[in-house]
Amino acid sequence: MSNIEPASRRFARRLLSLLSILAAGIAGYLLIVALGKQGLPVGCGGESGCAEVLTSRWSVVFGIPVSAPALLVYLTVFAASLKTAQPQFRFVLLAAAVMMLLAAIWFTTLQFVVLKALCPWCLTEHALGAVMS
Repeated sequence: MSNIEPASRRFARRLLSLLSILAAGIAGYLLIVALGKQGLPVGCGGESGCAEVLTSRWSVVFGIPVSAPALLVYLTVFAASLKTAQPQFRFVLLAAAVMMLLAAIWFTTLQFVVLKALCPWCLTEHALGAVMS
């Protein structure tokens, strides 16, 4: 049995690594904005959907911005994507995929149906999560 990884698997791992870093970057940025309490993300005016979404009751859980657990999930996916040959890391990726897909569905539905306001930063982050799923 060869230890050489097929090109398609190598490409998938690299793509997963890239997408997880992009999503982590957005989640980290949104976390910094939320913790700084100094305003909204770049490109979001006070009357934008961003303001409504990022200050809604769904933007925090137990007093912590939802971008914090999202950041942890995306960083976990990144780390696990580097070690996908090992079974325990495949399980981590599967669990993360389920969490990312459910979060994307939940938070996107909240924006469209409940809040009727859209945050491009949040939608981009959730689209990346859904693609990674």
